Amino acid sequence: MKKLLMAASVALGLGVSGLAAAATFDFDAETNERGGQPLSFSSDGMNLLAFGLQGSYSIGLADNSFAYLDTGPKSGLGVCGKVYRRGRVGDTAGGDDFPGGINECNPDSDDNMKDSKQEWLVLARVDKNDNQKDFRVDGFKLWGNHVNYGSDTVWVTTDGSNWEAVAVVDGYASLGGRRVDAIGIHADKGMEAYVGRLDLSEVPVPGTLGLLGLGLAGLGAVRRRKA
Repeated sequence: MKKLLMAASVALGLGVSGLAAAATFDFDAETNERGGQPLSFSSDGMNLLAFGLQGSYSIGLADNSFAYLDTGPKSGLGVCGKVYRRGRVGDTAGGDDFPGGINECNPDSDDNMKDSKQEWLVLARVDKNDNQKDFRVDGFKLWGNHVNYGSDTVWVTTDGSNWEAVAVVDGYASLGGRRVDAIGIHADKGMEAYVGRLDLSEVPVPGTLGLLGLGLAGLGAVRRRKA
């Protein structure tokens, strides 16, 4: 009986280790306003890269945009076409130089996703060596102009070419745990929005989940033999 219980415990332990870890990236709670290409974030042991892009619903994109993290109430990730890399003389981005401070969007009103400018975000999960990793995206929260998100639909792509309209309910766009290697988010017509939060989880390791099944099956077989 002791050996039987030990075998079951090992099997369950292996299975639990393969369960998907979840993470929430709360961009609205960030306090370090900045622009970059990409911007990097970490939460609950997971790493995320954010890119800001311009272009219609296609892969033909301009490269003169930046992911931008705006701070303040009801804000988050957006896109900025021109970033002043404040710091030392001659250290520039977007072709301009500005003294002192951080990577700042200019004008400061151009720091969210706007359909009128065909701006969109790409979010990708990476490991500590910047290797891209699949993940499951539960959904994301939208804010717009620090007030509201301005639309009940947002456009999403998981392959860079096929776009689909996703309903926004109470500011949240749900994707139901869809497995992706990256996600592109495009503002709907008339929308000016920030991505305030992203909810995701790891993809479980198939091998360890299989071991859980084998362990439980073996437990049943031993019981049948003893019977």
